[in-house]
Amino acid sequence: MNTLSIVLQTLHLLCATLWIGSLIYTEWVLWPQMRELGYGSLRPKIRSMKMRRKMGIAIVGTLLTGYLRGWVDGVFDRLFSPYGVLFLLSAIIVTASVVWWLHFPTRDRKVGWFLYYASFVLVFALMIALRFLAGR
Repeated sequence: MNTLSIVLQTLHLLCATLWIGSLIYTEWVLWPQMRELGYGSLRPKIRSMKMRRKMGIAIVGTLLTGYLRGWVDGVFDRLFSPYGVLFLLSAIIVTASVVWWLHFPTRDRKVGWFLYYASFVLVFALMIALRFLAGR
């Protein structure tokens, strides 16, 4: 493992930690409090919050550092190996979920939010599998 790969892995994990932390905060603290207060009138303010921008940086940062990490580790030389297939599968899933999130979906889109969170869990599992296959 070279220095660039280690730096990209560190940045990838940092961004992913910020992403999951923001998801936990949003779902377990922010939205329950807002439901109590009646968040209908607050919705326009929330959708333009600075916090969403910071969350977006963490999300896009996770995506980009993951792509760069795969490139540096030579995933494109072994796309038809189990490692390459899992990498492409996770790239497709996470890109779709990030594109969906970047379209500012409202909270009434229950199925979309369920798929967003399910895709996060699935991609996390794929990342674990990729670590087992990285040296092969």
